Amino acid sequence: MTRLILEDLPGPVLETINWRCGELLNISPYLPASPDGGALLARLEFDDGSRAVLKAGIKGTDAGELLRRETWARTHRTDVPGPEVRLIGTIDQAHLLVTSYVNDMYHTPSLVPGTRDLELVVEGLAELSSRFAATSMPSDAKRAEDDLRQEVSSAIQVLGAGVLPPRELDVWQAAIRLFDDVAVAGTTLLHRQWVPRHLLVAVGYPIVVTDWSRAAYGAAWVDLVPFGVHLVQAGHPEEEVEDLFARSFPCWRQAPYGAVTGYIATWALHQMLVASRTPRPQDTPSQPGPTPALRPAALAWAQHRLRSS
Repeated sequence: MTRLILEDLPGPVLETINWRCGELLNISPYLPASPDGGALLARLEFDDGSRAVLKAGIKGTDAGELLRRETWARTHRTDVPGPEVRLIGTIDQAHLLVTSYVNDMYHTPSLVPGTRDLELVVEGLAELSSRFAATSMPSDAKRAEDDLRQEVSSAIQVLGAGVLPPRELDVWQAAIRLFDDVAVAGTTLLHRQWVPRHLLVAVGYPIVVTDWSRAAYGAAWVDLVPFGVHLVQAGHPEEEVEDLFARSFPCWRQAPYGAVTGYIATWALHQMLVASRTPRPQDTPSQPGPTPALRPAALAWAQHRLRSS
């Protein structure tokens, strides 16, 4: 996948940033831990001392479509707990989003057992899940079931590639057979990427959730699956994750057991395919990649649920 570079942006983009956000002193493109569909990401510095982050993508490209979805989410709901929006729109075939830099008191949370960060994350995400629950959705909303059907296709592709050990393959096949795309439909606004690199916490302040490029409407429990896999990877036993979710998220208590198990497998296998197509920098303990760090965690969780069903 070709990443957009600064020189690819239409000239009016930087002119508009200068006009709407202030005089631009410096722009520093950077590669995040997880490349986002070829989008340009850059740090911006302005003459008033403020800092911001630019995300840009050309219309019709993968990056452009992801950014269009993110800008839809940020304009559809003014209470999205993301970084403050300074500029949002489409200029000369380029979708762009400029958000304020989140101040230094925030940090990416650690999810290891016993940390205060975990309490902050669970409290913040539980409030968010409740707040975004609704009885209807906008007519132009993206639907989670449409996205997940594509992820199932990815998962089936991995299952048929002959790259998985036989015993592991048996677990994934048993789990994915339980997936039900009807069960993921719903009227809650989902982020769909509740993973540490998209979460920022600070004691005494509300949680910040970045990167809404996969936002869609669906069943509230869908957001908990990626989060749960990361909890298992961080050292939480599978049964403790289940208990934590049941205590903190009413939607988990109502979630169809088989569909959840199937989505754990779907999500993990889809991440494997994404990782194979988008090589990422060396993983770190705070930002593990889907392979190999998260695959054993998802497998262990799926096995636990299959044994308990």
